[in-house]
Amino acid sequence: MKAFKNCVVSWSPKLHTPLSKHSSTTDTYSLPLDLRFESQRGYFIRLPTIELEDKILPPIFISVNKKKKYTEFSTLELMQWNKRVIRSI
Repeated sequence: MKAFKNCVVSWSPKLHTPLSKHSSTTDTYSLPLDLRFESQRGYFIRLPTIELEDKILPPIFISVNKKKKYTEFSTLELMQWNKRVIRSI
């Protein structure tokens, strides 16, 4: 358990980067973006599909997939961040 606590503590400052960029992206595009993390996929952004009615996603959002009631996508910065996280493990 002690090793796990140290791992979480050491990662905490590093999580600040995607979270701060996510909040600025949310403000910039006026969309209710939800930053998510899955161990298999890494960080990605999720948005209720209903919010996109008659709207086109800005080109900054890539790898767009529709899943049930949500549209999931990423940005180049998030993909680069995911690669850095994988390399550091």
